Amino acid sequence: MEESGSRRRLIRGFGDDVLLRIFAHLTLRSLAQCAVVCKYWNKLIESSSLLWRTMYTKNYKTLKATVGLTFMSKIAKLSLPRSNNETVTDWKSRAVQEEQCAQLLSGSISIQPWKAHRGRVNCCRMMMDYIASGSSDRKIRIWSSKSRHYMEEYTLPTSAAIVDLDFDTNKILGIAGAELYIWRRDGKRRLLRQMGGHNQRLYSMCHVDPEVSVGCEDGAIRIFDLYGGGCSSIIRQHTEAVTGVGVNADLHLLASCSRDGTVKLCDSFSGEKVASLSSKSSLAEAHCLQVISDGLNKLVVGTASGHLHCWDMRMHHLLWKSKVSNGAITSVHHQPYGASILCVGGFDGIIRVVDCTSGHILSAFGCRKNVHYNHTSISKSPSVITKAPKEGFTKLGSEVLATSGSQSARDSLLKDSFNVTRCLPPQLAHRLSDDFASGMLNRNDPPILSVRLGMTKLVSSHPDGTLALWEFGL
Repeated sequence: MEESGSRRRLIRGFGDDVLLRIFAHLTLRSLAQCAVVCKYWNKLIESSSLLWRTMYTKNYKTLKATVGLTFMSKIAKLSLPRSNNETVTDWKSRAVQEEQCAQLLSGSISIQPWKAHRGRVNCCRMMMDYIASGSSDRKIRIWSSKSRHYMEEYTLPTSAAIVDLDFDTNKILGIAGAELYIWRRDGKRRLLRQMGGHNQRLYSMCHVDPEVSVGCEDGAIRIFDLYGGGCSSIIRQHTEAVTGVGVNADLHLLASCSRDGTVKLCDSFSGEKVASLSSKSSLAEAHCLQVISDGLNKLVVGTASGHLHCWDMRMHHLLWKSKVSNGAITSVHHQPYGASILCVGGFDGIIRVVDCTSGHILSAFGCRKNVHYNHTSISKSPSVITKAPKEGFTKLGSEVLATSGSQSARDSLLKDSFNVTRCLPPQLAHRLSDDFASGMLNRNDPPILSVRLGMTKLVSSHPDGTLALWEFGL
């Protein structure tokens, strides 16, 4: 107790003015790390408008020197509009958004793929430096984005494939077959709840504590109470499977899209129908949706025909429609508190960055797949890439590890080591020209099933069991 008290006095001993002067010399990433040291520093950093104005000015000068004034003018249009009375949130959001735009639109791109599962990776999520993946091999794994080790593993009690998932610091949610599974993220990693009983296959999920909305095969949306342990309501909106579900907490609206081509809104509390944004004849089969709140109140839907449709959720009218690919769009993601940009992935294996306000493609990049797994060693350290000198074994340091050529030795190693994954060589992505960004190229890019955008990186999942971490840098 005395030691912790002395540390607390040491942290507070500098005074607010001195601490703010020190914080002003840090980068945005370092400042974010300081904000989680203690509540005192967090409150000081979050509440200082002068600090964030200083950080914004310094970061703007750095970015302008790196990417040029013309490009910074383009980036400024994607961030928050300027106002005479700037708040802390305005300065902070603008600094973060301009940094993100510069990284995504002009930075270099490196890709680190790794073999994450034995089956196709249907879904992935990212939170801070952690990545969650769900696969057809019945497993959910939590990975470190730095080392590509999986630190936690959760296995379904049935043979169904994981279709969608979500996670936070306390729990993991996943849907498979006709059931919703909830695991507790503690030392035991035990299955907390299993909810279902309706015999309808689940296709999509949206988690807004304390409820989970799931899209079902019969066209209904079922709302489950996480803590009550049962289905609290059933909302029948569509005639075919519900492929996307999202909640706008500000407007209390539940959005859904379906294979029947319809997109509908209902009240998230009562389930009362609010609006039908599209009819069966006006929209192709909808594959995914993304709700953009943060004051924008937009709904973006990706379709099998490669179109993106964007609606105003408040006024219920179509804002724009854009053809971004000749293949089906499988995943759309917008980072909360990020810039007004979307990250779009599809069957053509190309990732596109799209302007939320107009639907224009700002950037597109991909990577040809030319990696063969049968020549890559299984390593306890996924960051080390080792080629097998002979069939069956390879040497890594002082250890002899099994390769894919020796099935019995490989299985033995899998039982003994918790952090085992197949390393793949890092690759460099290349940006596509504007002429080809919206088309399907004759390429060998692996299809993308799910994509999630972070501040300076994004993660994608693929049918061959791999995850890929795309990192951006100036």
